Amino acid sequence: MGASSFEDLAAEGLAMALHECLKRADLERLCSKLGIEFPGHRLAAVDGVELAFALTDAVLNRKPGHELVGAEIGRVLAPALERVASLEPAEIRRRLGDLARELRPGVLFVSLSLDPRRAVSKLATRVPDAVDAPREEAPPADVPPAVRTWVCSIARRADALEARVEELKRDVAARDEKLAAAHGRTERLERELAEARGESQRLAEAARALRTDDRERRKLEHELAGARRDAEGLRPAAAERDALKGDVERLRAELAEARSAVEAARAKRPEEPRPRPSAPPRPPDATRAALVVDGQSLYFEARERGGRADFARFRDAAPSGVPVARAVIYIAEVPTVDASHFRKRLAAAGYDVRAVPVPSRDGGRRVPDEHTVRLLAQEIRDAAARYRTVLVATHCTALAAAMAEARAAGASVRLLAFADTVAAVLRESAEEVVDVGAAFLIAR
Repeated sequence: MGASSFEDLAAEGLAMALHECLKRADLERLCSKLGIEFPGHRLAAVDGVELAFALTDAVLNRKPGHELVGAEIGRVLAPALERVASLEPAEIRRRLGDLARELRPGVLFVSLSLDPRRAVSKLATRVPDAVDAPREEAPPADVPPAVRTWVCSIARRADALEARVEELKRDVAARDEKLAAAHGRTERLERELAEARGESQRLAEAARALRTDDRERRKLEHELAGARRDAEGLRPAAAERDALKGDVERLRAELAEARSAVEAARAKRPEEPRPRPSAPPRPPDATRAALVVDGQSLYFEARERGGRADFARFRDAAPSGVPVARAVIYIAEVPTVDASHFRKRLAAAGYDVRAVPVPSRDGGRRVPDEHTVRLLAQEIRDAAARYRTVLVATHCTALAAAMAEARAAGASVRLLAFADTVAAVLRESAEEVVDVGAAFLIAR
């Protein structure tokens, strides 16, 4: 198959087709409509080949209005296309030279290239050879004068076309040399630009390094000045240190004398009786109980239920007849929250309030941090050593081990928690679970 449209031709073929098919006036008119300009030259002074190549660039680059070029050349090529379509490939091959002289080489080249028959479109490459084929300088003598004149005119026209083709070839070669030189300059400029960018990046990195070094230098100078000021301030301290050294030496001498006196007195004093063995530790109090409250975890559990824990009523969870002798509660103290009123209410309810400072970001934790857990665990162990009954109010599973130790020591451990959400490990660590549901909850 040949080219589907004249735009599919190579740039040289399309330029030749425009130059051979269109008149000079048509080339100038199309250049004017497409806005093609030649700086420093009027269109009338520009060579026709240059006009043809300018229109070719406009078509290949899809410049606005390039359809006008296709319409104009299509109008001119229509008769030649019909002429080629009416002939068989064998006949075209045989009469290629005559067709070149009849239709002009450029017109024939484009017409053959656009023919849908592959056998015909391949013949387009033979047009230059057909044009260059030797021809008779003059017709035979028995040809009529009119025909002789016509044949000579065609021969002169063919010679002129050959000269034009050679000129076009030279122009194309010159154009290719210019393009190659332009490509070379472009590649060189691109390399120089890449080198300049690399150098710029290196300079920027060097500038950043210098700025960093300058900041470090200023910092070290500031630290040196501070060290010098500190050294000046330490001079009185050095004098005082020397004086203290003298005092220490004097005191050591006095201490040595005192020790010698004590040793002499001990040698003269009779031997003292040995101390009696200490009494065994008192057993845990079975008549009273201890209450240890993890305020942080119970606060969030109560808030999820739309209320707040009534810590004052937690003392009522002790067994009947066993009052709470000691009640301690651990709460988280956040710097941005004033909890003084809350602490006063807890103290009024009989609690020993232990406020553990925590960062603002940890104030929203559902369970206490490791430090608070260790404090609560020690409170549980101490309570088990002093009281037979220990009440632990928490939802923190990290306290299960301390509760199990208290039970192992013989204490009766009661867990105060919301029964529907308390963890199984806490349930197993206590002898009994007291549900602090609605009875121990204050609505907000």
